[in-house]
Amino acid sequence: MAATVAARGAPKASLKHRLAERGIDRLLLLLVPGVLALVLLFVYPFLYGLRLSFQPQQGSGVFANYRTFFTDSYLRDTIWITFKLALPAALINVLASVPIA
Repeated sequence: MAATVAARGAPKASLKHRLAERGIDRLLLLLVPGVLALVLLFVYPFLYGLRLSFQPQQGSGVFANYRTFFTDSYLRDTIWITFKLALPAALINVLASVPIA
């Protein structure tokens, strides 16, 4: 019997022990789906949009889109309109949620 065990090698360690040898906690693996969803739904689209913003349509330089955005008064005014809408909404959300928390 001992010869057959030696021929097969030592029994394989469980997944828990193999992960512990590498310094990975089993519960840490529960983060993988959440991190993957975060990367797929938020980080990738952000980086893709950032990359597109540096590719001008006219071929006039890397920062051409940004130069156009900040020199055109209509486009620059859209920032202030956005802030005028977003800041009160954010303040109302914070004022309503802090007492509940």
